[in-house]
Amino acid sequence: SASSFLYFLFFQGNKYFKEKKFVQAIDCYSRSIGLQPSSVAYANRAMAYIKIRRFLLFIFMFHFKLKTFHMAAY
Repeated sequence: SASSFLYFLFFQGNKYFKEKKFVQAIDCYSRSIGLQPSSVAYANRAMAYIKIRRFLLFIFMFHFKLKTFHMAAY
């Protein structure tokens, strides 16, 4: 039924989130919201977006620090 698929998507999103597979989690939450919007699904999706943003910020900062360190070595 549609409601069981909705719950499957939501809990699959939670599983992906715990595994730090944030892109997949966002996809599941978005599909769940498409079927039946819920504040919990919106909140979980927002948290997954925040986690991705933090990860990208970390990568950027690491790259910048590495580049700065490399230039200081010369």
